[in-house]
Amino acid sequence: MPKNCKCAKPLGIKVRCWWLLLILFFLMGLAIFIFYSLDQQASWPMNPWRIRSLSNQSYIDVTTSVDSYFVEYPHPYQFLMDEPNRCQEESPFLVLIIPVEPHNQEARNIIRNTWGKETMVLGHVVSHYFLLGLSTEGYGTKAFQEELLLESQRHHDILQSNFVDSYKNLTIKTMVMFEWLSTHCSNTSYAMKIDSDIFLNVQKLVDLLLKAPRQHYMTGHVD
Repeated sequence: MPKNCKCAKPLGIKVRCWWLLLILFFLMGLAIFIFYSLDQQASWPMNPWRIRSLSNQSYIDVTTSVDSYFVEYPHPYQFLMDEPNRCQEESPFLVLIIPVEPHNQEARNIIRNTWGKETMVLGHVVSHYFLLGLSTEGYGTKAFQEELLLESQRHHDILQSNFVDSYKNLTIKTMVMFEWLSTHCSNTSYAMKIDSDIFLNVQKLVDLLLKAPRQHYMTGHVD
């Protein structure tokens, strides 16, 4: 006798076969429903950033937790402090962008007084800028922003955007840097992102870039 359940068999065996088929169809339908529901949830728009509008405020309250500000990159971010014309006026050979925490004035001053002082290297202009977000360590107050504004007016090297400066938002910080460079500094030959805790030999870097091929070139230190 054939072993599948399509042949003539006792009624009880046929009923069990039909039940198995019904259960199989039910499970398949349930799986499709769950997959569709998850796909719809993933496509729902995320909650936009919760930072207040900058149109009529001189500072932003960032006293809530950092996690509440963590978002993907919702374009565009705005700049609270900017140097929109400096790069075009200087037409630098090399632009150095230094991400730093808003409250870390000490690091900025150390760089300004050491390798950041070198603005003409081997006959080529070198410019540096400090890239900041909004502080979450109790410094997001009007008084702190005013102090930062005075520092910006004194040195003309601060770029502050309205994203929260946190470890989770480092991607946003990098994207803001790229956008600023492409918008305000397209006339530079080279741009470099360098951390604030690194000492840079600017002369050796410029010398390396002057000798390097302009295309299909990669370099680095090999141990």
